[in-house]
Amino acid sequence: MILILHKRNLAARPYREWLAGAGPLVLLAAAGTGPGEPAGWAWCEEFADYGRDDALEARAVCLGREHRVRRLVSLAERDVVRAARVRRLLGLPGQSVESALAFRDKYLMKTLVAEAGLRVPRFRKVDRAEDVLDFAAAVGGPVVVKR
Repeated sequence: MILILHKRNLAARPYREWLAGAGPLVLLAAAGTGPGEPAGWAWCEEFADYGRDDALEARAVCLGREHRVRRLVSLAERDVVRAARVRRLLGLPGQSVESALAFRDKYLMKTLVAEAGLRVPRFRKVDRAEDVLDFAAAVGGPVVVKR
């Protein structure tokens, strides 16, 4: 059984084709992106506020246990940490929560890379627009802001 977290148009992501033969599929999707017809899926459920709904994560864990999910698939960068938390709670293989946090938090990522002894561009955590302007002035050039 494979659990899929999905937030975009399902027609662009033919999971059933990609995962043919891998076992039954459980789909948790953003509202309006699901298959419409649940035929061919072990379970389908849509969430109105997919991006911010903590109930989705709780539901993923519940369905994961109920359906004995053995893998979790998620293609959205915003789901990286959510998927890692669900994997941890279900004991599934895949990216850890710590790795997912470093992947999503660019400041943490650069800090860890620098601590490992690798070169990184100058960086700073900013909270306000004036922090960006101060940093740009300090480095003497254009800057890139990552959220």
